[in-house]
Amino acid sequence: MEEQTAPTGYLLEGAYMQTKHSSEQITGLYVAQITEDGELAVLSGSNQYSVSDKVIRGGVKIQKRDLETKGTKAQGGATLKDTAFTITTLNDNPVLVNGKLYNKNEVVMTIYKGVDGIATTDADTLPYGKYRIKESKAPQGYLTTSATSREFEITANGKIVDLTDEENSVYNQIKRGDIEGIKIGAGTHERLANVPFKITSKTTGESHIIAIDNNGLF
Repeated sequence: MEEQTAPTGYLLEGAYMQTKHSSEQITGLYVAQITEDGELAVLSGSNQYSVSDKVIRGGVKIQKRDLETKGTKAQGGATLKDTAFTITTLNDNPVLVNGKLYNKNEVVMTIYKGVDGIATTDADTLPYGKYRIKESKAPQGYLTTSATSREFEITANGKIVDLTDEENSVYNQIKRGDIEGIKIGAGTHERLANVPFKITSKTTGESHIIAIDNNGLF
């Protein structure tokens, strides 16, 4: 007896046969004698056998990007580091991840974006099947409302699904705000009109000129 084809999601390589109540792993071709006993076929030794296959396992990696620039570097004083992503199983059958079984729609693990700008699992973390990855913690200076989830499938053993290109990356909108003020004269406290101000970012060095209106407002 020899297994010729592994079931979907499993590897033929490394398969072994085992008799009931025995720890011995029988690999390759196993020879047994089958004899006829009336209308029954009898396997010599009358042992009960089970065949074990290793499940296909893979991983995933994802890139965080700025929604406005489409780049992998943060704007201003914000950062894209330490973004957290949850991975949820979408499979009808349970999956074993890091020694624990998870059912459909349960979070199997959380990964974090490192200094290289990418969040990744190992290449043998996730069993064969379909998953969803979603941002669970926004980086400093960014909003989570603009981030979308991504679905992916593990189909090849030892391979990492690459979600780092522009099409599959997760994007965040940087937080933005406004400033306002009144320009008044020293001593008189009278509002002054048409006075230009230069605003410069300490982080990037970028500068903008704003003008005060006729009421001294900016």
